[in-house]
Amino acid sequence: MPQSPESSDPASPVPNDGAVMSWSMPPMDGSPPTARGGHSMLLAGQQLVLFGGHYFGGEAGFVYLNEVWVLDLETSAWSQVKCEGKPPAPRYSHSATLVGAKMFVFGGKGDKGKIYRDMHYLDLETWHWYVVNWTTESPPERLGHSDLAVGTKLVFFGGWDGQNKTFKDLWVFDTETFAWLQPHVAGTPPTARYGHSMALLDDGRIVLYGGQSVKTVPEVRVEYFNDLYTLDTETMAWMRPRVTGDQPIPTFSHTMTMVGRTLYIVGGWSGTERSPIYMGDKAMRTTAKALAREERLQSGYDAQPVDYRRLLGVSKYVHAIDCDSMVWSQPISEGCHVTNRYGHSAAVVGTHLFLFGGWDGNRSMNELVVADLPTPSP
Repeated sequence: MPQSPESSDPASPVPNDGAVMSWSMPPMDGSPPTARGGHSMLLAGQQLVLFGGHYFGGEAGFVYLNEVWVLDLETSAWSQVKCEGKPPAPRYSHSATLVGAKMFVFGGKGDKGKIYRDMHYLDLETWHWYVVNWTTESPPERLGHSDLAVGTKLVFFGGWDGQNKTFKDLWVFDTETFAWLQPHVAGTPPTARYGHSMALLDDGRIVLYGGQSVKTVPEVRVEYFNDLYTLDTETMAWMRPRVTGDQPIPTFSHTMTMVGRTLYIVGGWSGTERSPIYMGDKAMRTTAKALAREERLQSGYDAQPVDYRRLLGVSKYVHAIDCDSMVWSQPISEGCHVTNRYGHSAAVVGTHLFLFGGWDGNRSMNELVVADLPTPSP
C-alpha cells in the first residue's frame, strides 16, 4: 500500500480539522479496465470488483459495458473475470451492492436510451450471474439512484427516468425472499434527485447527500444539491440535521465513503467548474512561491505571512463531515496531481481510499488513484 509522506507544514489558515489526504497513483500489474464512467466498484474480501460503465466512442456514440474486472489487493494485479450465466445488459449509472458473497446489480441506462429496472446478482465465489425475478410491485425504470445494504435488505432512494421525472421514492428489496416493499416513511424526505450518495452509520441511520434534479419540460432545468439528510432505519423517519463548518459546493456523481465516523465526499460535477482535486506538490510549491512573492510586493515584508501551501492544498471537491458533530471540514491534500472527476467509483480499504475512472468533463479515464486517509479515532 502507498505510504503517506510526513508533512511539516505549519497550521493552516483554511478551516479544516488538520486531516491530510496523501494522493498517489500506485502501479498495478495486469491490464487495467478501459476508460469509463458510471461504473460500479465495491470491496469484497481482498478484491475490488468493478462492473459496467460507458465511454464515448466517437462517431459510434457511447459504448456501454458489462464486463467484470477484479483488482486483487494482495497481488496488486488487475484481471478481467470470465463469468458464467446471463449477465446484465451493458449499462452505466446502475447500482451494485454486496450482500454476503452476492453482488446485486439494479437499473441503469444502456444502448439506444434503454433505461432498466431489472436485477441480477453475481455469485463472487462461483462467478456465475443469476437473474432475479419477483412477483411484487417494483420500482419503475431508473438510473442514478443510490442503494445500500442493511443486513440482507437493500434500501433504494431516488433516481431519474432519463426523461422528465426525477424520483424521491424509497424502496426496500429483500435479498432472501426477492420481494420489494415501499415502506411508509415519516418526516420530510429529500427532494427528488439522482446522482446522490448514501452511507450507513453504525447506529443504523442512513446518510444521504447531494445529487441533482433535472426537468426537460417545458425547458431544461438542472439543480444541484449539497444538502444532507438522515433516515432512521428503525422508525423510517427522515430528518435534516443541522450541519456547520465549510460546506461543499453542490454536486452530483461524486463519491461518499466512510472511515470510522467520518464521511469523505470526493469529486462530482457542479456545472462548468473544472478545478482539480489537487494540483500536485510540484505545482503547489511553484504557485505558492509566486503568490507569496506577489503578496510581499503588494503588502510589504511586514505583512502577516499567508501559508499558501496549506491554502492551495484544499479543494472545493474534497470535503469531510464528522457524523457525530455534523461539522464539515476540508482535508489538506498532498502528493500527486489529481484531476477532478465525476461518475467515478470509490472504495475504502482500511485507511486507503481507492478511486477508479470517471469523466473529467471532456473524456473518460482509467486512472487508479489512492488517497491515504487519517486513521479514525477509537
